[in-house]
Amino acid sequence: MDLVAPSGNVGGNGDVVTTDRMGNLGYDPGNYTFTFGGTSAAAPQVSGVAALMLSVNPNLTEVQVRTILQNTATDMGPAGFDNTFGFGRVNAHAAVQAALPISGPDLLCLSSTYTLDDVPAGSTVTWSAAPAFLFTNTSGSGNTFTTAPASINGQGTITATVTGTCGTANLSRNIQVGPPTSINGLSQNQIICDNQYINLSSEFGYLSYNWTVLGGTVVSGQGTAQVTVLTDNNPFQGYNMIPVRLNVTSTCMDGTNEITAYVNNCGGSPIDPMIYPNPASDELTIELNHIEEGVRKEEKMVELSLFDHRGTEVFKQTTSEDKVVLNVRHLKNGFYYLHIRYKDALIRKQIRVVR
Repeated sequence: MDLVAPSGNVGGNGDVVTTDRMGNLGYDPGNYTFTFGGTSAAAPQVSGVAALMLSVNPNLTEVQVRTILQNTATDMGPAGFDNTFGFGRVNAHAAVQAALPISGPDLLCLSSTYTLDDVPAGSTVTWSAAPAFLFTNTSGSGNTFTTAPASINGQGTITATVTGTCGTANLSRNIQVGPPTSINGLSQNQIICDNQYINLSSEFGYLSYNWTVLGGTVVSGQGTAQVTVLTDNNPFQGYNMIPVRLNVTSTCMDGTNEITAYVNNCGGSPIDPMIYPNPASDELTIELNHIEEGVRKEEKMVELSLFDHRGTEVFKQTTSEDKVVLNVRHLKNGFYYLHIRYKDALIRKQIRVVR
């Protein structure tokens, strides 16, 4: 679930009104229906908001549209992302504001100019940059704003406030000021998985990337922002943290920035599970074939958890046995997700229950 939109149709009493096929050919007599709901109603609302975003900024990519929709959604339920509402309820006003283009570099290395495109006639624009200690210039007016990095690097925000006959709108853009200490999610000392595909996207696409795996290899993507790394040692032995160093080279200030992450065996496990039958109807058998010899029983504890598609835990057990038979007769048809934890390892398997 990424986000939600009003869908009505609760208990058959929908509260979404839409045009219908004319006369008796539609859901209701006449030309309108008052019981439109479900994903059939939610999806076109989100599509309509995406269309509004593209109408003010047709250069947005699919990833940018998705990101803006998620970041501007009105939070619902528990704070932050949750499996019921995702990132929240779609917010057309905030999404369109965020889509309005402020042109300029994502990485502020030297003095640079930011421009607000398509300013409505008769409107005034004022600028601000925060936090103030990152910028040499923190305020301005007009359609353009020029600033430069101070001596400290970090994440900053440039905001254009547009005031016109319809009111005031604040348009913001997040940028990296100075050489990044993390690059689009890859930060110092982050743990990544053996044989994991790392995608740093093209946020700082004009930088060069040099990957080094100390005790491993780069499977693919050397010199790019998309890479897969693999350790040389047996992933079932020792759970070693293998350093992965990324040297990012640019013309930004001191030129080179090094980030060290670590490869762990989170994609592998010393228990080599066999899970059958899958799909299952009555019983699901989980064989935990330990390949570590000489391990005491109390050191072989494995935690099993089964989650439904909403993320609700429907089964949990801790065991040192090599074989567990799980009764699934009471579960509804559909997909479930089995998590098997042993030491630092986590295995995720998709299970289907059918009858």
